[in-house]
Amino acid sequence: MGSAASCVFHRFLNDLVAASPAIAVSVDYRLAPEHMLPAAYEDSLAALKWVLSAADPWLAAHGDIARRVFLAGDSAGGNICHHLAMHPDVRGIGLKGIVLIQPWFWGKEPVEKRAMDAQGRKKHLWEFVCPDAVDGVDDFRMNPMAPGAPGLERLACEKVMVCVAEGDHLKWRGKAYAEAVARKCPEAVVELFESEGVGHAFHLLDPEREETRCLIGRIAAFVSAKYLLRSKL
Repeated sequence: MGSAASCVFHRFLNDLVAASPAIAVSVDYRLAPEHMLPAAYEDSLAALKWVLSAADPWLAAHGDIARRVFLAGDSAGGNICHHLAMHPDVRGIGLKGIVLIQPWFWGKEPVEKRAMDAQGRKKHLWEFVCPDAVDGVDDFRMNPMAPGAPGLERLACEKVMVCVAEGDHLKWRGKAYAEAVARKCPEAVVELFESEGVGHAFHLLDPEREETRCLIGRIAAFVSAKYLLRSKL
């Protein structure tokens, strides 16, 4: 439902870039129902390849595209970032890390009883954007931990940060994903961060909130840090 031109996304990116030594490239991918999946994945992959091609001279001059590229996204964008990091075309490009903010993952079986009342809502939304999903919400694009999904050990990055919100039904999937990555990728740095007392997309809806500033600070530190420890779970 979002757009790179949205004022809430633009504000968050401005604040994040101001807090960290990074350049942000915002991706405006095609949306459903006019463009069903995998259009969003394809557009995001094309944008990443464009960045890495150094076609833009300013970006090439000011960004470290050879060694310090991170992918970050919230909600559906978090889902997309995971799948980009799993894509075979991304392997070998030197992707440094991914930051998944309240990522939109789901599945047929609840991972936590308190999330059960959201099962139907997530199922219907997924069927709307991806009607050809053979396994419904256990399609590997929606549930990266589903039976038959590509192994998480294929993640083409050194660092993974998963940010969840205490009042968000998606947090249980985010936590389960972070734990699964830590198990499957023992050499990777995996960080899980939970914002307390807030819900889904709080950082967009209330940019002045203390929890938003804290989230931005933690992401900036993750992007900047040279980790010695392998896991912070």
